[in-house]
Amino acid sequence: MKTCFLLAALCSLCLAVGCSGGAKPITGSLEDAYPQWKDVASLTPSAASGKVIFFEKQHASKMACVNCHSFDAGDKLFFDDADGMARASMSLWDVSHRTNIKSKGSSNAALGGNHCAVSWQGAAEPGLSAQELADLNAFLKTGGGADRATNFPYDSQTWTVPEKVTGGDVTRGGEMVIKYCIACHGIDDQPAKFGSVKPVMKKGSRGADKLLKIAKRIRDHEESGTRTNRFMPGFSDQRMPQQDLLDILAWLEKK
Repeated sequence: MKTCFLLAALCSLCLAVGCSGGAKPITGSLEDAYPQWKDVASLTPSAASGKVIFFEKQHASKMACVNCHSFDAGDKLFFDDADGMARASMSLWDVSHRTNIKSKGSSNAALGGNHCAVSWQGAAEPGLSAQELADLNAFLKTGGGADRATNFPYDSQTWTVPEKVTGGDVTRGGEMVIKYCIACHGIDDQPAKFGSVKPVMKKGSRGADKLLKIAKRIRDHEESGTRTNRFMPGFSDQRMPQQDLLDILAWLEKK
């Protein structure tokens, strides 16, 4: 999650557990759905502790918020992050200053994403305590400036598995795996930037008969109908154009 939009930031955020697959949308108030929020207002939050949660606290999938969401003043709302990596979910920079379409008007920056809220704020392990939610909320509100009228148009996204999974550009694919995958996965002998999610991706390590399965995993999302990967967040067509996907598949196939 499951929407990788996150805690509205949180993993607003895919967290992160980015964010994997897709949870059914939560109806009603998210504050009611996650009762630990009732205690947040009475707590003294620490933005410094919230930063640690964002960058280091891992879900059972071994991913943290940062694996699915960037948090940098140089980020763009829809595409490349300031650090040159393109994650499956939107940047959370300035998220507390945008309308949160997922949280039905909640002012809690760390409350909103169906996937992240389910994975991090619900009862499932490891969850987030009221203090952790307060801290994360405080950290997310340190980013940004002027208000923005709209948030990431998640409802308009699509997760199309291409009918043809061969014919990509191998050389360009090598660039694309660094752009899209190295936040979570090691690439050949280069370590992952954040954590170490298996498998390590190696050039020419997959046969042509495996490419469709891999494509489904990359596009994994409830709306795509694939559901082949439990944890990895699905890259929508808008977050990863089809040509980029085909080029990654070519790199994985060709030695």
